[in-house]
Amino acid sequence: MDQVAEDYDYIILDCPPNINLVTQNAFFASELYLIPAIPDFLSTVGISLIKSEMDKLNKNFRGMIQYSNSSIEFNDTEMLGIIFNMVDEYNKKPKETHEDTINDVKKQHPNMVFNNYITAGDGISVASENNLTVFSHSSLPRSKPNAEKQSEYLTQVVSELYEKLENI
Repeated sequence: MDQVAEDYDYIILDCPPNINLVTQNAFFASELYLIPAIPDFLSTVGISLIKSEMDKLNKNFRGMIQYSNSSIEFNDTEMLGIIFNMVDEYNKKPKETHEDTINDVKKQHPNMVFNNYITAGDGISVASENNLTVFSHSSLPRSKPNAEKQSEYLTQVVSELYEKLENI
């Protein structure tokens, strides 16, 4: 990535939700990581597991570099935050069970949970199915309301992400 890093402000690597060799390489090449989560019990259990695994990977990466006497420069990959998605809403607020889960995660991981989130709906999946972005909602007649809403919320998440990155 060093070869192209100067051509970009940010490079985002989207990885599967597991710690395999590809994911480990992505973490090694990254400065920061985000954890997307659904606001339910089972999904949020994974947040602490990923954080713990990342701490181990950082330690292992440092050890491997030190052991090999390599000149590779490595800085720990730090968690930038947690972004909730598939949030069910009622009157423009997360439903009570989702709100409770989000608040529990905020207590467990202070200052890590994004204020903005992505709502549940079929806009993103229908757009993907049609090889479009969710911002192409005018081309998604059967999912237009959900796509409009999800694109609005996604824009808010990206704005918050950008703000966090600018404040590092």
